Amino acid sequence: MTIIDSLGGTDYRKTVIDKSRLLGPDLKGWEYIGIADENYYGRQLELALRLFDGDVFICITGDAQCTDWPGLVETCVQRFTDIPQIGVWSPEIDNTGWNTARVSLGPTTDPDVQVVAQTDSIAWALRPSVVAQLRERNLFANNLGWGIDWVAITAAYTQGLVAVRDKKAFVHHPIGRSYSSDQALIQLQTLFDELSGPERAMLCLLHRAMGIGHPFSYPIP
Repeated sequence: MTIIDSLGGTDYRKTVIDKSRLLGPDLKGWEYIGIADENYYGRQLELALRLFDGDVFICITGDAQCTDWPGLVETCVQRFTDIPQIGVWSPEIDNTGWNTARVSLGPTTDPDVQVVAQTDSIAWALRPSVVAQLRERNLFANNLGWGIDWVAITAAYTQGLVAVRDKKAFVHHPIGRSYSSDQALIQLQTLFDELSGPERAMLCLLHRAMGIGHPFSYPIP
């Protein structure tokens, strides 16, 4: 069953942003927005963030797969209710370079919840304060979307919140991409260049915790 079919009967506000323009506007239980085919993840997310007016922002990419989407959403919403320190949430995700063993910063008192340096953004959720900070970034210019997850996670930690992975929910992500990694890296660097000094310092700390290089140098006037 598709994401749309699985979640169509839930009571939450739900919006489909469709660059294929194949789904059509008559989707039961969903708002429909058709956009041009050249608009990838960053521009789709920028639009979704502007539309958001709720308590938990949940973003799911169209190729993600889950055996229980309603259960995943309910788990996510409950986590934000029960754990006010969460700024960014994600399920376990396969076929990612950011597997939990690599990104974990430590356990919590709940054995299913790990504090992490990276969540990935295949399926994830943000607290409104993180959404507000992410809205300030030029996501439209970051069409391919690389680095947006880092910026959101950095926003969470600079606000005194945390990012977590939740073993209670699982998403399968098919392997493959249809765009240029080189161009995505250029857009990522441009996005990182927008960060404030404290945000840059936090991003460097998260990178160091994972044993990867610094994302940029610091210009000296």
